[in-house]
Amino acid sequence: MGLFDFLKIKKADKKPGKGKPQIPSKGTATFSGRSFPVIEWSNKGFIISNYDADLVVEGQRFKLEFHAWDDKVAVKGKADAIVTKITEDQKLAAAFELTYFTPTKR
Repeated sequence: MGLFDFLKIKKADKKPGKGKPQIPSKGTATFSGRSFPVIEWSNKGFIISNYDADLVVEGQRFKLEFHAWDDKVAVKGKADAIVTKITEDQKLAAAFELTYFTPTKR
């Protein structure tokens, strides 16, 4: 094996990476001093991933900083929400109660 043989590795020769597949983030939700990636959102609520804490429980109302975007609109500001579901795969769903932000066109 030559000194620079590592440069000859083709894509097909590489082994697939380990770990969880990354879900593209559509924003961030920050509450209780922690930030979580937003994976889905609408004007009615949102879903965050990587929720591995006991900061809130189902049915609890909480305040948060919310920053999210899609192809047409971006929102940033504060909101009040109610937790609707926490799943075993570290996702949290919540419904907005009050929002203190206005959408801006992208």
